[in-house]
Amino acid sequence: MILPKAGPSQSGEIDLVARLNIAKVPDYLIIKNWESDLPDWKMPLLPYPEKEAVLAVDKPVSLRHGWWLEAKLIHDVPVDRINKAKEMDPDEAWLDYDRVEMPLLVRGRMPGDRWQPLGLVDQTQKLKDFFINEKIPEHLRDVWPLVCSGEEVAWVVGVRPSEIFKITGGTKRILRLKLIRKVA
Repeated sequence: MILPKAGPSQSGEIDLVARLNIAKVPDYLIIKNWESDLPDWKMPLLPYPEKEAVLAVDKPVSLRHGWWLEAKLIHDVPVDRINKAKEMDPDEAWLDYDRVEMPLLVRGRMPGDRWQPLGLVDQTQKLKDFFINEKIPEHLRDVWPLVCSGEEVAWVVGVRPSEIFKITGGTKRILRLKLIRKVA
């Protein structure tokens, strides 16, 4: 017989007897012991929430599970750059190099973070709301990497770049950010 020790916690977990609990993450119910971490399914995450790293051109940043984040400068801007950017894999983002403040900072979310996701013109959104809308699991949100230019979030890694730094018809140089998995 399983008896809940208490109601659901803020983390979506319910503690059970025998040092077990049930955790709900999107599409799964996981029974685990109290000390176990929830799975992260080999996602490209920061090593820990407080981790910050500088991302510069040709100086990649290491993430969990063999993932790397790299920045390259594209001088030969394709004529159909906007169409190419729209068809891009979510593991890559093109930013207008002349709009970003280098070097970039890779960090986790901070309380009160707001940003302007691509497509959201003339307004910002709470990063927390964006994570909810994009169905980023709650237990991963503090270690989800963000690429920041100064105080602005320029790319929620693997999800969407910012409207502020998007490439346009007038873009002269592109900063290509790419998520790469190097498995040994």
